Amino acid sequence: MNVMNICLWTLMGITSAKYTHTEHTHKISISDLSKIRNFVEAPDEHQEDAPEQADDSVESVATQENVVYISSEDILSGTYRITQPGTYTLSEDLIFNFNAPSNEQKADELWSPNDYDTDNMAWFPSKAQQDDYDGLYSYTGLYSLGFFAGITVEADDVTIDLNGHFMEMAYDFYLQQRFFSLIELGNRQFISGQGSMSVFDTDTTPEVYPSNVVIKNGLLGLSSHHAIHGNNVQGLSVTDVTMHNFDVAGVACNGCNNVYVGDTVIGPQNNNIPVLGRYTHARSLLPRLRDLADNYGEEKIQFAARPASTVQSLIDRLVSQMDMVYHHVMDSREYNEHDSEWQAALKLFLNPSGALDGGSAYGAVFSGEGSATSAIGHNVENTADVTLSNVEIQGIYANPLEKFKLVDNAGNAVRFIFGDTIDCSAVFDQMSDVSKTKYIGDAYTDVMFAVDKLLMVEASSTYVNTLSISDGLRALVFDNDASEFAQQFNLYGSTDIQLQSSKGAIGVRIDGVQNFKIEQSSIHSVENWGLRGSTLPGPYEVPQITGSELPNVQYGYTGNRAQGLMVVSAQGTVNNLDVYDITSNSGSAHGVIVYDDCNVGVTNVRTRNIQAGSAMTPWNVDTLTLPNYTPMACSVELRGAASSTVYSTVDRDDLGDVSGHFIVGYDLCSEDEDASNRRVGQCQWCYNRNPDADVDEDSEVVMARPKDEDGNVAAVRHQIEIASDCSNLEDGLQYILPDEQIGSVIPVICDNGWTMLNAALTPNLVDYFTSYSLSHRDPTLMLPNTDDHTSWRDWFIPADEDTLFRVAADCSQCAADDYADTMWGDNTAYYATGDYLCFYIRKTDNLCSVDDVYCNACDEPNVKTYDQAYDPDDPESETFPMWQQCKYVRYNADVYSNPDHYVCTHREPFVWPALGSDGTGCTCYKPSTTTTFTVSLAQAVGQFESVHNEEYQALESAAEYLYVELSQSDFTEGTYRITQPGTYVLAEDVVLDFNAPPQSVQDDPTWSPNDFNENGDVWWWPRKDQEDEYPGASTFQNPFTLGYFAGISVECSDVVIDLQGHSIEMSPAFYLQQRFFSLIELANRPFAPGKGAANWGWVEKYASNVIIKDGSLGLSSHHCIHGNFLNNVLISNVQMSQFDVAGFGCGQCITVELRDLDIGPQHQTIPVLGRYTHARAALPRLQYLSENYGDWQVPFWDRSPTISSLVERLINQMDMTYNYVIRGVEVQPDEDDYSEWLEAKKLFINEAGYQDASASYGVVFAGGAAVSAIGTRIENEGDITMTNVNVHGLRSHVMEKYKVYGSGTTVTMRGFFRDTYDWEAMVDDFTDRGTMKYIGNAWEDVMMAVVLNDEISADWSFLYTTQIEQFIKDWVMSGDASAETGADLERNLDVHCGTDIQVHSVKGAIGVRVDGADNLQIDGLTISDVVSTSELGSMACGEYDAPAIAGEAVYIQPGYNGHRAHALTTVYTNGVLKNVNVDGVSSLYGNAYGIRVFDGCDIELQGEISVNNINAGTIYETNDIDMRFLMKSLTNPLPQACGIYVYSDAEDLHFDAETTNVVSDTVTGYRECSELVTRDDPDDQFTSQLMGECENCVIKDVYVSSTANDDEDADEQFLTAWSPSLTSSVMIAAFCLVCLFAIFQRKSASIYKHISTAAIDGESYQW
Repeated sequence: MNVMNICLWTLMGITSAKYTHTEHTHKISISDLSKIRNFVEAPDEHQEDAPEQADDSVESVATQENVVYISSEDILSGTYRITQPGTYTLSEDLIFNFNAPSNEQKADELWSPNDYDTDNMAWFPSKAQQDDYDGLYSYTGLYSLGFFAGITVEADDVTIDLNGHFMEMAYDFYLQQRFFSLIELGNRQFISGQGSMSVFDTDTTPEVYPSNVVIKNGLLGLSSHHAIHGNNVQGLSVTDVTMHNFDVAGVACNGCNNVYVGDTVIGPQNNNIPVLGRYTHARSLLPRLRDLADNYGEEKIQFAARPASTVQSLIDRLVSQMDMVYHHVMDSREYNEHDSEWQAALKLFLNPSGALDGGSAYGAVFSGEGSATSAIGHNVENTADVTLSNVEIQGIYANPLEKFKLVDNAGNAVRFIFGDTIDCSAVFDQMSDVSKTKYIGDAYTDVMFAVDKLLMVEASSTYVNTLSISDGLRALVFDNDASEFAQQFNLYGSTDIQLQSSKGAIGVRIDGVQNFKIEQSSIHSVENWGLRGSTLPGPYEVPQITGSELPNVQYGYTGNRAQGLMVVSAQGTVNNLDVYDITSNSGSAHGVIVYDDCNVGVTNVRTRNIQAGSAMTPWNVDTLTLPNYTPMACSVELRGAASSTVYSTVDRDDLGDVSGHFIVGYDLCSEDEDASNRRVGQCQWCYNRNPDADVDEDSEVVMARPKDEDGNVAAVRHQIEIASDCSNLEDGLQYILPDEQIGSVIPVICDNGWTMLNAALTPNLVDYFTSYSLSHRDPTLMLPNTDDHTSWRDWFIPADEDTLFRVAADCSQCAADDYADTMWGDNTAYYATGDYLCFYIRKTDNLCSVDDVYCNACDEPNVKTYDQAYDPDDPESETFPMWQQCKYVRYNADVYSNPDHYVCTHREPFVWPALGSDGTGCTCYKPSTTTTFTVSLAQAVGQFESVHNEEYQALESAAEYLYVELSQSDFTEGTYRITQPGTYVLAEDVVLDFNAPPQSVQDDPTWSPNDFNENGDVWWWPRKDQEDEYPGASTFQNPFTLGYFAGISVECSDVVIDLQGHSIEMSPAFYLQQRFFSLIELANRPFAPGKGAANWGWVEKYASNVIIKDGSLGLSSHHCIHGNFLNNVLISNVQMSQFDVAGFGCGQCITVELRDLDIGPQHQTIPVLGRYTHARAALPRLQYLSENYGDWQVPFWDRSPTISSLVERLINQMDMTYNYVIRGVEVQPDEDDYSEWLEAKKLFINEAGYQDASASYGVVFAGGAAVSAIGTRIENEGDITMTNVNVHGLRSHVMEKYKVYGSGTTVTMRGFFRDTYDWEAMVDDFTDRGTMKYIGNAWEDVMMAVVLNDEISADWSFLYTTQIEQFIKDWVMSGDASAETGADLERNLDVHCGTDIQVHSVKGAIGVRVDGADNLQIDGLTISDVVSTSELGSMACGEYDAPAIAGEAVYIQPGYNGHRAHALTTVYTNGVLKNVNVDGVSSLYGNAYGIRVFDGCDIELQGEISVNNINAGTIYETNDIDMRFLMKSLTNPLPQACGIYVYSDAEDLHFDAETTNVVSDTVTGYRECSELVTRDDPDDQFTSQLMGECENCVIKDVYVSSTANDDEDADEQFLTAWSPSLTSSVMIAAFCLVCLFAIFQRKSASIYKHISTAAIDGESYQW
């Protein structure tokens, strides 16, 4: 814009008081926005060479560059079929939910999720899609069972780049489509002639199997079968992929060649599978039911001993039971437990354990051509060159439910339509006497027999498929005649409902692969919970399911085995493999098992904790008969023919690097080289549980006593010898007992006599340290606790003064420090810089010159560095990389951490002893002496009994989906912690009053509501004896350290909270006494580690897949609902009101939907100020102070009270406050305590009644804690939906405080809870810092007593963030603020305005705030009655353009922000605002806005957007306040009122004027909305502007008080003349002169870009 345009624009502006707007017609679609997310930025669709976006067609066609971007729009209607070579890149997360029913359909009470009588069955291909997805309606073709994959690869040379995104099934689709892989490598799931549908039309649809496929860079989630599946693939690469929540296998490839899987994690498997295999069959049957009903619906079927039924009634019964299951799983619908149909549905379809009920579960399976469901070793052809490199297989679980193969005498098996078997035990009354067996049936089997009876003669083979039923069975079912059935009855076990050969839980199966390679990988946590095999079929040594089971491979019942790695008929190598935690409850367990016809080379194969028959007792084992063999445990077994070999690839004849530890079973593989079950390699502590058991009283582990030569039980327990360290042990994994008194056996890595401590190997390692915690910045880092100021030598209990130390960065080799400048040699250990346990991060240049800590080597591989100049004074000096904070600093093992809390709060350089728990940062030691201990077997194995793996415990708990009714009695003693998935239903209104005092206690006239009771507990606080249930109840850390933070905490996934029309609220007393509280917290903690007002500990559990619905949430001292790091949350039909801070708040949340909510009014009679929150939270600390330092006299300059007296005074004032608020009792002027009451009122009582802290919200979304500045926390926030939400009745009355540093530091002086000192309240005159005196108050006196006592400085957990500068201490003790005493407060105090008592960035009242959301979708939002009554910002800091509290940007939060009011704000957000209505936003002293769009947004307006009644600065005229002083103030500028306001680049907000109505009405302020704003770069500017029409919008004249003095100074007279609405000719003439001068100088481009001031009489005035 040139100067002339500026002049013309300005002249036009100063002659008009009307708003202007800019219309935009350009629209950006959501699919366009999805292309710019995360890793890859999709090309501009307008560029000529950009690839085309794949459209909605089934077959995507690559562009000339063969690059296609896949978004959600491409997968709406069905499988995405890749039929052309190219690179296919995900532009967003993909959730498959093909042909899902609409919400409107679901809302219909008559809707059936399993409706079959339609051409468009939900979640199936529609009839109109037959050309694309053939088979469903003809029963022959690729899609005859429905959609079988999310993406099919039907072309060669294809790359699928997940691009950092994930793909998974939507949960309802997952439930309804039970045979599905996320990626299918081919155009079919089985080769021709195999699988559930043996009839495929190969003439019209040839088999397609791809070559050269790459899958990389992302996550594959929920799937009802496989993550990746394929047949006959020639060339497959899978890299940097995580696969989990699959039902059957992570990756399976049959008959595949040249396969590489690298840098990949597979598992954990889904362990919350809702339904059994029979539901799969019932869903697959639905398309056939329509034909059956249409043609035979009225036909009668007469089952024996039952009334005749029509075929239609049988169909209806089946579908009804399926619908029940759907609604139970998806909607948490409960049915009458006495309803026989519901009980039948439960038995037929619901999965009671949550684990896979099929016969086999895998992490990865590679077998020969054909289905892997065949017998092991049967399909071994045409597969070679498979490599697994750096792959972790974890969490494979099986709970096979054994079924039977029913065969007649001619060898014909009974099969139903999908190759499935009849469930004999379910549909027959008994089978012990077959001649008397009766058919009782179930809904599915009844239909199968109806089909057999009616259709077998005339139906096509495609309809009945594999259906095969014998005449004897028909006679039993229809005639109750079991005679022929009994003669033909042949039963075979070891199968599942699909008639597949059961194999158990297997980490990796290599079947027939030639030239396989497994390297640098691990397999762990493979568990089989299955029962023993049924004896009903009689004894058998080999199953007879497929007819090809091999006697040396599948002997006896095979469904309950657990195997880490299985190899059969294969050739290859296994190098550097860890296999551990392989467990079978009832069967055998192997780390590695090598079957027939193998030649396998091995190096460094380590197995540990292999347990067979872990749930069995010796008595159980004694009673075993075939088909159940004694549970055998083996580390590495070579079984079968002598032709198989296992050899060392490094020529170790003894295979010493093939090791096993803690191999426990009721039988072991043999050490005999000629045995058919030979153990390979070494095995330490491989033990056979024998029938004579003993119990170790200490560890309660049942183990076997040894026997003497005559077979008698020996007089002593089984004893073993164990070394204290690695001095005399071979290199590699070993188990040691470092200290006999501690007694914990631990795994370590031995390296040339050094013992390497690796916390990743066992949690029991912590037993050998004086204390431990995990870093809140990095939970993989183990440290001492905050009060243990120790050295590495003293931290590690077994060490003495002669112990040597070395380090191992990658935990592979122990190395001494040979860094030239340090040379710690054999006294080197790892330390972490103080940042990892303190609250701040040091940032400065030339750290090595600051402290020699930073001169040491840092072995953290990804440490952040900066370029440090060798010569800081030479601008051309060469540089070297310098680290700032480091997990693993090589340092002297005798260095102690600094106990002075000052170094922690001031970012001073110091270190903590540290140890990694993720396989990095190991420290090694070598003691001066070594020894060997003799311990019992039970003690040695006991370590595995105490392992706490929370991830897998969570999976186990997830197996049971609960239904819980909650009543008042569930909320008596504390937070209701939801730790298991389920539906939690409120049965009545609940008033929260945790641990309240009994009425009899309250009636005692001497009772104090804030003192400690006889047990040392605090009322309305977790009792000390509740520490286990509420961690932090008795300590200064962990989630409940500030008391109860929630009424309900949701600490797991898959939870429904059904308020059922009821309400939850705090009682008035509990509300007053617990000031930091949400009614529902969707986590086990209110903040992420390192954030918030306390040390919350390091255990984090955040909720996902949560629904909260149908009720009211009332009185709460913080939020109604709050959460962090949420994923997939729905809040529906909930009324939230009487909250102090926000109705709903969420930080870093993905996929959150707010629907049909009424939020407001906010609580508007809040009785106390924020300081009361601190006082209540400090009560345990006050008790600690009194008990430990009570008699210490505090050396104030004018008095010397004891700490006890200060504590008593504070509690007394708190009690006065309680009595005033709850009981209505106020101390009167004639009472002795009246002066104390006046002090208490100033300290605690909220006279305004509104929220006094930084901000009030209806709804707030931010990429972290919302207390920071707007736009500073914008990570991991996306897919936010708000529909039909009403926010109203918000009030803010910010009580401004100061953030105060010591001059020259950047460290805020704070109290216990990150709060600031109330500087104005604790001094006599804060405006005169050169002479001011400390006068204190009840709270500040206690805090000063804490910082003045030097003994407390080492008690870091007590102090937490407490810190104050020494010059303040000197001043408090001397009373002299002058420079003479060294206090020099005028120079040393660095005061920053614009914060609250908690040092938060103040923002005023905001209806809805959204920071950093990717894909915000709002439709139907109403915001009204949002008011800020906050006063003007303090001028104690002088003028400032933006606060300096929490990263405020001048182009987002200019000036003081506490007195502002907004209806809706967005920053760094993209999405759509549709049908938004704002009515009534006002501020007494500051600005008021309707919709305000800040920087970095891409927002489209749609529908009706209306903003009404926005009023700024409403108090000035009403109270006759002269406004002229605001005209030149940056801190408190003239009040601005804007309707729909883009405070950023104009294109950040846009709409189509033809379809969208954007209107503001009645907007009144004192300053124009159009402003030229400069960002951080002076050349980076934007002009803020209004959008849409604005009616009745007024810029008012600056109000001049009626009492203003006519002789006021010239500045004020000038300012009056320069009122923004004044249009005098003098103004115009003066401005034109300025413009003409600029044009003459030809410097308009650089000088006059931003005309904001006019130089008059040497002064500068803001317009």
